[in-house]
Amino acid sequence: MPPPAATAKKPTMTRDEHLAILAFLDRLLAAAEPEPDVEAETIVRAYFKRHPEAAYLLTRFAMGGRFALPPAPPRSWLGGLLARCPLSQRKTTLPL
Repeated sequence: MPPPAATAKKPTMTRDEHLAILAFLDRLLAAAEPEPDVEAETIVRAYFKRHPEAAYLLTRFAMGGRFALPPAPPRSWLGGLLARCPLSQRKTTLPL
């Protein structure tokens, strides 16, 4: 009988992968601006607090290569935006 999904072992990182992530983060901090944009930093911190997994996903995306995220499925961002916009729901006619 196979183990339940919750207890299934996930693949582990190699030591080289572990060191690559740490080196990437060290380089990132070394290149940081001395005075970050406070508003942007607040937004990012709040988002990471609500979604802690985002830090991992962002690191994978920024590192690229083997750690890169798979491509997102295509979607119409404009169509989704317009569908939520109350102004786009109005039917107006222009006077002639």
